[in-house]
Amino acid sequence: MSLHLSRLTGFMLLGFVAVMGANLMESLYISQVGTLELAALGFTFPLVMMMQGVTMGLGVGASSVVARKIGAHDWTDAKRLMSHAIWMVIGFTVALSFLVYWSLEPIFGLLGADQAAAELAIQYMSLWLIGLPFFAVAMVGSSLMRAAGDAIKPSYLMTFSAVIQIVLGPRLYTGATESNRRLDDAKSPARRYPRASLATMEANSLADPALPSLGAVRLK
Repeated sequence: MSLHLSRLTGFMLLGFVAVMGANLMESLYISQVGTLELAALGFTFPLVMMMQGVTMGLGVGASSVVARKIGAHDWTDAKRLMSHAIWMVIGFTVALSFLVYWSLEPIFGLLGADQAAAELAIQYMSLWLIGLPFFAVAMVGSSLMRAAGDAIKPSYLMTFSAVIQIVLGPRLYTGATESNRRLDDAKSPARRYPRASLATMEANSLADPALPSLGAVRLK
């Protein structure tokens, strides 16, 4: 039993370390764009962490309900609850994204961002909020898979998403080519900064399609 728990814990640890590593690389890439851009990213952290915490809470609640149904061998209700949880999360995060989007300016004002940093932070979050439903589906889907007894595949998905984010980062953060970088800088030094959130959004959107098929393996 202890060996089995250690094995499952190791896989999940790998996934979380990969995600944290991807976030660290994001900060490293943005620091190459400029110090003001890196400072603006710092102002987004409280908002990003809060919304990620909300999606994690939704995942914990959904997995708790589904796990009890699976434990009672009620496979029909378990599948139904999984589907309802995913659709509920999509609807909730879309509504939350709209609400936060229209509140970005006062939020960053309360955080003490000056006008230049606030403008960059708003540009970043405007794109990041588009990707919030994708992140939420990946997070809740992974929790539901663990509730079904599979803790290995979610860690693979987390690692896959982190690798995609790291690979796409240099091209999206600093420009695909030197000529593109010069063109961006000629028009606006901060033009490349909002694309930083695209790597996270694309990484999660690529991982999402695998969740239904992988999560259904345990439900027979």
